Amino acid sequence: VYGRPKLYSTTGKVEIKGKLKTGMIKFNQTNAYRPGNSTLKSEFFNRGLIIFDGPCTIGVGNKIAVYKEGIFEIGKHSLISEMCIISCFKNIKIGNYFRVAHRSQIMDSGFHYVANFNTGKIPNHTKPISIGDYCWVANTCSLMGGTVLPDHTIVASNSVVNKSYGDIKEGSFIAGAPAKVKAENLYRVYNSSINSTLYDYFRLNDKFSAYDIKDQWSHNDLEHYNN
Repeated sequence: VYGRPKLYSTTGKVEIKGKLKTGMIKFNQTNAYRPGNSTLKSEFFNRGLIIFDGPCTIGVGNKIAVYKEGIFEIGKHSLISEMCIISCFKNIKIGNYFRVAHRSQIMDSGFHYVANFNTGKIPNHTKPISIGDYCWVANTCSLMGGTVLPDHTIVASNSVVNKSYGDIKEGSFIAGAPAKVKAENLYRVYNSSINSTLYDYFRLNDKFSAYDIKDQWSHNDLEHYNN
């Protein structure tokens, strides 16, 4: 735990899977490459169950609230950047190698009941959220109750995601409010060695706007995680 985050309730449980070691879960951590700063304090409220499936990093200025009977599960090597809100009433399950950028929110509840007199019904304001492996959510997005994202989904900045996208292809790029599929077969580069190769290429060849993959890498090569 870095700095002095605010701990409002710790009556819930935290489960960490795998071999435990110091620094496995980083909470309220600053990073020079991300927009947060050390004056922002993360907030922690847990009356339910939080499950870490492995190492995880949570930046500064975040608010994580898991209410009674709520289950929030986050996959290994995942990153919650800065100034994000995680609000879990029922169930939020996030896959491995997940990334969410600053000022985004993931909430499985709209908090308030709304009566529909056209149907004569009041629907439940809470629906579970399921996010696959290697999903990347850009800044200032809202992932609401009922969201289902398959592996390798990329969500553009300022998007609203509020339904199941389980029928779209892996490697889809979605954007908008509500989000719709804009492109397919897009994969974020996680591999640090490949990132270094690309950085050097564009530094030495700034007149080129793109790198030709040819048959050099598959998307499986890109997802190999090096820390």
